[in-house]
Amino acid sequence: KGNDVIDFTPDSSDDDEEVQEEIEDDVSKEIAWVGTSNRYFTSMLFPRGDWKFSRGLAVEQLKVETRKGGNAAETAIGGKVALVLASNEAKTFQFTYYCGPKELKRVDELPETAIESMHIAYWSWFEFISRPMARLLVWLNSWIGNYGIAIILLTLLVRGILWPVTQKANNSMRRMQKIQPQMKALREKYKDNPQEMNMRMMELYRQEKVNPLGGCLPLLLQLPIFFALYSVFDTAVELRHVSFLWAKDLAQPDLIGPTIGIFGKELGLHPLIIAMTILMVVQQKMTPSQADPMQQKMMMVMPIVMLFFLYNLPSGLTLYWTVSQIF
Repeated sequence: KGNDVIDFTPDSSDDDEEVQEEIEDDVSKEIAWVGTSNRYFTSMLFPRGDWKFSRGLAVEQLKVETRKGGNAAETAIGGKVALVLASNEAKTFQFTYYCGPKELKRVDELPETAIESMHIAYWSWFEFISRPMARLLVWLNSWIGNYGIAIILLTLLVRGILWPVTQKANNSMRRMQKIQPQMKALREKYKDNPQEMNMRMMELYRQEKVNPLGGCLPLLLQLPIFFALYSVFDTAVELRHVSFLWAKDLAQPDLIGPTIGIFGKELGLHPLIIAMTILMVVQQKMTPSQADPMQQKMMMVMPIVMLFFLYNLPSGLTLYWTVSQIF
């Protein structure tokens, strides 16, 4: 559709007619190429020459049962061609077809609009960070020859660049922690006069040269990089079936030993995510806090909650996170 890319996510609850109507409503121009894509692989069809697919697409969805007993939709998509042939006339159409992994070196050979459509980041507005990070990871591996060590080096490089920002945030939190007794006294003294209390607080901040947001803003600046790296390590097909230390596959959890069936799920021992959780607790103990004791206790529960939700993360991602926590 010109230089725009139209995409949709198949839903096992939709039938072919619903999907077809959804696609036809979105497409109003000639189509340069069509394709399907998942986490690691893509299948794309490009017309060769000076012709393009006509308006409209042909879509079929095959309903399949997943390994966990649920339903999923396997989508096949093709472009329509408006064709009129005279008697005894023959016409030849040529295509370029790619079906394979979304490795950067292969993706770079595709047309530009196709490259842009294969987002590395889960949230497209982080793409401008994710793609250079992915390229840096691949380059480090080409230099070292080991993706596990490449992840460690990339993590240390990013943390080193962000060190001044992190240190500034920690220093700000320490200064805030130092004036906590004075702030508590002001709250008690002017508890019946919020406006006066706020004025006194601002005077205290100016006097002590403290920015109440100084500990938060530098940390917020790191969030885009964190989400970008999260996407890179979770979607890089280059890490698939690559082992490192005890992890047999950097695209899968670092399982060691047998699994145990609990509530219908197979659970095993994942050392990296456990180490990550312990390090989060240690980090919380080391980081200056402005929170009251009750809030601090609630924060201590967060690593356990994250352990529960993130237990099956790919080992490449937990390796990055663990190394980052150690740093």
